[in-house]
Amino acid sequence: MKKGLLISFLLLILMVSLFIGCSDDDKTIAAAAAQGYLIGYVNLYPQFDFYADIMPMTNNGFTIDSIVTNDSIADYRDDSYWNVYGDDNYQWASLYSDSTNYQPGDTAEVVFYRNNTMTSVQVRLLDYTIGPNYILPISNDTVSLGTPINIIWNNNQDADWYGISYRYYKDSSGTAVTTRTYKSVSDTTFTIPGSENVFNGYYRIYLIAVNGPTEGDPLNLDGAGLLGELHSYTTSEFRRVYVGTGSTTTSANFPEEPEITPQKASRMMMDYFTGHTLKKDNH
Repeated sequence: MKKGLLISFLLLILMVSLFIGCSDDDKTIAAAAAQGYLIGYVNLYPQFDFYADIMPMTNNGFTIDSIVTNDSIADYRDDSYWNVYGDDNYQWASLYSDSTNYQPGDTAEVVFYRNNTMTSVQVRLLDYTIGPNYILPISNDTVSLGTPINIIWNNNQDADWYGISYRYYKDSSGTAVTTRTYKSVSDTTFTIPGSENVFNGYYRIYLIAVNGPTEGDPLNLDGAGLLGELHSYTTSEFRRVYVGTGSTTTSANFPEEPEITPQKASRMMMDYFTGHTLKKDNH
């Protein structure tokens, strides 16, 4: 299935769920009037950086007059390049500023203007370059088969929640397999149950801090014909933990994969939590 068809299918599910799950008349009317869906991010590097993907929810297309944030107008494009994916009238917006007006914990506002109407969304900013600090596990730790793995990290006072991704590379009866799991938590602890750790192998664990809606939360952008969600998040921090012998070498068809970069890991996690893969490779 082409990415464009998949996104269209997901947007259809979103619209149906909004109608079924919403008892508030105003929200139902807003959902019915929505014509564009946005997924975006505002981060500090420590410079200010905004990026968003915007997808039409109807066959009539969708455009925004302007987007303003950090006292500047964002670069907004209806880029036909993305039509190679089947996404008609696909759009994106971005703004990178050398401004250091904001500090981690400050709230940034993004304002959208369209057809003589406006809507805005506010997000508390995180310093992208500083990921969560692990307390446990220690790097390259080893646990016995059947032993839980406790993941503990220091609290980020500016974060709403944390995203965890762990991939289990395991040797199951002489056959090497992998499983990948994503979780969102508001606490600073998470445990991989011992019942999952029954094969020799190892885990790659990634952790990020996030502000904005998590799974099951209402969208934080709704107005001017636009629905969506805006987040701020950090780079990921990595740990490897060995289980049992830690070996998966019984299968010659299971070469060890290279480590992914912290930046790519955090991007993959946010793609999962938002249900969308950003098209612009440099964000």
